[in-house]
Amino acid sequence: MVFLPVGGDKAVKPSKHNALVFCVVDGAVEATVTDTTFRLGRGGHFVVPRGNFYGLRNVGRRPARLFFAQGTDTLDNSQLASPA
Repeated sequence: MVFLPVGGDKAVKPSKHNALVFCVVDGAVEATVTDTTFRLGRGGHFVVPRGNFYGLRNVGRRPARLFFAQGTDTLDNSQLASPA
């Protein structure tokens, strides 16, 4: 879970090799994914593909709460097994 107080933010950072999924559980946030900025309310969700930058800012009048999950490759693409 990510908690953002009123006016709080999560500074822009790289997703590196991770793909992230966020869902707004409560509140209102402004999200930035690389060069795109958008606002979401309760129930809104978005994906940050690996290799992108992302940031969050609470734009609501109460604390924001987001659920997130991330996935990553543990091997280089050249090491992934091809289907038999």
